[in-house]
Amino acid sequence: MDQTQGGRSGHLFESQDVFVPFHKRQTHAGDGPHSAQNHGDAAATAATSTNSIASAEHGCYDPAKKAHVFQRYCHVYRQGELTDLAASVDGTRILEEYYDAGNWCILAQKVE
Repeated sequence: MDQTQGGRSGHLFESQDVFVPFHKRQTHAGDGPHSAQNHGDAAATAATSTNSIASAEHGCYDPAKKAHVFQRYCHVYRQGELTDLAASVDGTRILEEYYDAGNWCILAQKVE
């Protein structure tokens, strides 16, 4: 795909529908809202077990990044495609179209 606009991500996609890596960093006991400190040992154990099961079934662990790597679906818009799609919705005004982080984006406003 033609992505000569740049963008922060640096991704160059071969097609409009792709899977891209998503890195989920490991959390440690005592970190975050589900920690044993904040919700008791049972809650922390349950959260850790659930995350481990999901990781084992659908991702792989990258020790260099200390993260589980999953694949997420991404649709890469062509210039004007997202604008045309949003403009077809009644009560929508497109304020801006721009290219950022490897994909086309819009700023839209609901109008009455």
